[in-house]
Amino acid sequence: MKKLLFVALLIAFNTNINVSTIFASDFGNTSEIKTKSEGFEIAKAGIAKAVIVIPASADADVKLASEELCNHIEKATKVRLSIITDDSPIPASMNRIYLGACHRTLQAGLMPDELISNYFYVKVAVNELFLAGKDKMEKEKESRGTLFAVYHWLDTQLGVKWLWPGEVGTVIPKTEIVTSGAEGQQLIMAPFIHSRMWVGYQRDKSPYSDSATVVCTTQSKTWLTRHRMVESVSFNYPENFLTYWDRFGKTNPEFFALRPDGTRRPFDERSELVQMCVSQSKLHKQVVEDWLVHRKKVPYMPFVNCNENDRRINEDPSCICDACKAWDPKPNPFPLANPPFVSDRYAKSWLAVQTEARKIDPDAVVFAYAYMGYVDAPVETKLNENIIVSIVPQYEYPLAKTDTTFKRIWGGWYKTGARLSLRPNYFLDGYCLPFIFAREFGNEFKYAFEHGMIGTDFCALTGMWGTQGPNLYMAGRLQDKPDMSVDAVLDEYYNGFGPAAKQIRAYFDYWEQISLRKDSTFKKKYGMGSSLSRAGESIYTEQTFVEGNKLLASARVAAAKSSEDLKRVEYLEVWLKHAELAMETLMAYRKYESNPELLPNLQKAKDTLDAYRMRYYDEYFSAVNWGSNYQDEVSSGWRKVVK
Repeated sequence: MKKLLFVALLIAFNTNINVSTIFASDFGNTSEIKTKSEGFEIAKAGIAKAVIVIPASADADVKLASEELCNHIEKATKVRLSIITDDSPIPASMNRIYLGACHRTLQAGLMPDELISNYFYVKVAVNELFLAGKDKMEKEKESRGTLFAVYHWLDTQLGVKWLWPGEVGTVIPKTEIVTSGAEGQQLIMAPFIHSRMWVGYQRDKSPYSDSATVVCTTQSKTWLTRHRMVESVSFNYPENFLTYWDRFGKTNPEFFALRPDGTRRPFDERSELVQMCVSQSKLHKQVVEDWLVHRKKVPYMPFVNCNENDRRINEDPSCICDACKAWDPKPNPFPLANPPFVSDRYAKSWLAVQTEARKIDPDAVVFAYAYMGYVDAPVETKLNENIIVSIVPQYEYPLAKTDTTFKRIWGGWYKTGARLSLRPNYFLDGYCLPFIFAREFGNEFKYAFEHGMIGTDFCALTGMWGTQGPNLYMAGRLQDKPDMSVDAVLDEYYNGFGPAAKQIRAYFDYWEQISLRKDSTFKKKYGMGSSLSRAGESIYTEQTFVEGNKLLASARVAAAKSSEDLKRVEYLEVWLKHAELAMETLMAYRKYESNPELLPNLQKAKDTLDAYRMRYYDEYFSAVNWGSNYQDEVSSGWRKVVK
């Protein structure tokens, strides 16, 4: 409850909602009231029994909600409901589904505009279903309450599941009858105040058409919305000191980290990577001055940004001045860490900035990353609820090996008293391969949720839906239902393949075991799973693809009598073949490195892979722009030596 109250306070601070109104109208009405009634009929035996009603002045999001509701019901029943506005007559014989702030919704005592962002009502009366939440879209700040109410109802009442973007990935159980659900009222809370997965498909050097990429990106954003990923409060704070060298390099060199050579400067022309002298009191005051200017220009981003610049491990070291070192604990709890452990000095700097900011605003909230040398929690410094720490966890290949590390990092920050956001890079990894870590990720996510997590920010959605589907579904589903068990989420995903559920489970279980192989040589030489794009053939071998194809063949047989489920199996088949061709190309590159006369073989493998991508591009591989093609070019190396 303490976490929910803090979330409410944050949203109130950012939306000008009266805090007493939040407590009275939200936290006091979260229980569901049920009777024996199963509600009224919406569609039955091919006949519409209800109409959808929206406000006459409905905005685009409410109109979208009505279309989503109508389309999903039609696919389930072959019945298309009428959509009318609340200033139109409603046939007396028809039941009603009210979306958004209709006149009747307000008469029924529901005030969606007064809700916290992305909260919503689900209320069933005698012949009325109300699905209504706060609807307001602003730059970097969203509330899509009514749309989320519709998705919640489709999920819980109709049993719809969105495995991946597009029609094939949408599972809609067929039924002869749809009812409203039991009479009663619910107020559904959004579990997080910020949840985002970066959609990174478009790259400057893409060899593919823009139009298909736009479709792919749009569908993926729809999938994210259906899983209720939304930014009630913006956490989109970049590194705060990117321009400081240009601004203060000559006038305030004391702002910058003292380097081992006695200088305070960037290592090279990449001045955006320069590190700061975080014990410097003048720097704290400058951060607050910048905050005052920024929040006037961008009022929807009210937090004090203390994000340190990104860095390279060796070229951009932390400050070694006496003042900064005095803020470090003694003895050092991680003496062998590289980069060195400096979390206490950063935590103390955030408190110092907060003290300055509170002179102007007693409720000032500081936002900062926990990253690299300051990813582990401070050991001597306590924080407070008005400091939000966005944790970028350490990880390695395979992910299962990092579970203890994750709990140490997250649990440590939780004990400081700060509020926490998860900012992982896990989903950048895996190339286009069946790199499965859904269970490991789900367990970490749930641990974080149970220990102070108020937001998430994933980097990134590379779109490998057909090879890494369980990972992505786990991320999406737990955003909306963080109390679900990991097994329940996986059951949903596999059951989406109908009669082939057992075989698809076996297929992904197999790839999970391949992904968990403890190959010490691979780890030592290549590091994390992102390196699968340049060394994956050492783990995803020709024999592993033989076995994977056998398992998919058995799934095809099981799904043969269900056209929709067969399409889903075929979707996985296309992606697996793509992964196999990528590894064949990488193996050809390895042979070329040993014998340059084998360049024609590499060229042939590359041409075969590219032709396959183009063949299926529009329907499957628009995500190749970011995922496999980008990693072909940057990580693998073989695109540098072929046409």
